[in-house]
Amino acid sequence: MPLAPAARASRLRRAVIIGATMLVAAGYLYFIRKYTAPYASNADASGYLNHARLLLAGQDHFEVPAIVSADDHRWLATAQEPLGLVIDPATRTLAPTYPVGYPLHLVVGAWFVGLDWATVAVNVVLAGAAAGLMLALGRIVGLRWTWALAAVAVLWASPLFIYMSTQPMSDVAAMVWGLAAVVCAWRWRDGTAATTGAALSGIAFAVAVLVRPTNVLLLAPLALLLGKRPARWLAFGLAGLPGAVYLGWHNHALYGNVLASGYGDVSAFFSLSLAPATLAHFARGTALHLSPWVALSVLGLPWLRHVSGRDRALLVVWPAAFIALYACYSYSTGNWWYLRFILPGYPALIVGAMLVGQRVLAARQSVMARVAIPLVLLGATLTWQGVAANRHYATIMKRGERIYFDAAAWINAHTPAEAIVLAVQTSGALSYYTDRAIVRWDRLTPEAAQLLRETANREGRPLYAMSFGSEDTTARTGWSGPWRERASFGVIKIWELIP
Repeated sequence: MPLAPAARASRLRRAVIIGATMLVAAGYLYFIRKYTAPYASNADASGYLNHARLLLAGQDHFEVPAIVSADDHRWLATAQEPLGLVIDPATRTLAPTYPVGYPLHLVVGAWFVGLDWATVAVNVVLAGAAAGLMLALGRIVGLRWTWALAAVAVLWASPLFIYMSTQPMSDVAAMVWGLAAVVCAWRWRDGTAATTGAALSGIAFAVAVLVRPTNVLLLAPLALLLGKRPARWLAFGLAGLPGAVYLGWHNHALYGNVLASGYGDVSAFFSLSLAPATLAHFARGTALHLSPWVALSVLGLPWLRHVSGRDRALLVVWPAAFIALYACYSYSTGNWWYLRFILPGYPALIVGAMLVGQRVLAARQSVMARVAIPLVLLGATLTWQGVAANRHYATIMKRGERIYFDAAAWINAHTPAEAIVLAVQTSGALSYYTDRAIVRWDRLTPEAAQLLRETANREGRPLYAMSFGSEDTTARTGWSGPWRERASFGVIKIWELIP
């Protein structure tokens, strides 16, 4: 039986919307692929890639090349500790600083494309997964398809999301797995599949904690979803148990204690006195990343009567748990991208804002107004985010971080194997790309510097220094004798000490 004209028109509109959505999604994922920096560059990037390299090799530690005698009291082992790694002075071995979750993602990516390109593959998949899970979350809480797609667009266009998706960083992975844990528990919280949903949530929660241990805060919103049903908590706990066992085993192998980490004691970095300034920074940053009107819309969430009280509480508790912790963290302010710490709570903020917008505009009598106003607001939001991303250099990671790779390649090509390289900011990259002995010049006392100079002269080992930006005037402080600039790559300069 042929379809009525109205039905054919409706089917055609649906096909056009689906086709256009798929094209936009494909274009966005290609954008992430094109602009993602795969380089072991700064402390975080080199730390994650060095960690992944250890995992692929089935090892726990890197051996530290001997430069001077370990018995000489003038030499501190920490002088040979590159960024992103932590040294054990007793064994003279290096262990990764950062959690194991994201490096495990890189290991999986390396099985398909090799470790040097694993970041690109992993980040593209994570960006796609973030979109799919955001769409699912939007539909679960009651957003219409168009509003749920708008939520995805706002997340994808966020300068913070773009910036974190285009480099070897764990923040998007932390958000995606936390989002997966909530979606699984929420999607199947009622009915016969509730236990299955709890188990899937437990698996996702375990991975989220492996990526970032502070994702344990997700227990706050998950508790509202799992409720007081022991069977659900049992399924959740048993499904997540392998992840907990692996984390404990890994920590013990690397740091000697199942509860230890590469960060050491971080209590000095937390203080309640930091909260007022940090909360103001979070508010400004959220307005920057999501647009002021989206950020302000979230404030209307507690008054949405058509959404159940439990659901509203969940959407508030979810981001609030992360905001409360990181408001007291000393590294939460200073740069706009430090809001990455609360990125796991962003899905709730965005979906909550969309719920408020959908409810407010649903009261409009004019169909045109219900369509035109949301489109104008979405266009204004994406424009705001695009301008903010451009002004804050959210897409420069690949171009900017390439200099670490190029500088390390120069060291490999133009210095002998026995060379010693003084470095700080680039030390992690050098540890990944080269096999040269690396010394942190910022960790050297005058006595240690003199010992290093004497040892290098006696053994015929040339000394080089790699400075980064403002390090240019300090990297060679305390060293007598002329330094000659040998090469430069952007803000990185390479120097050779003339005997």
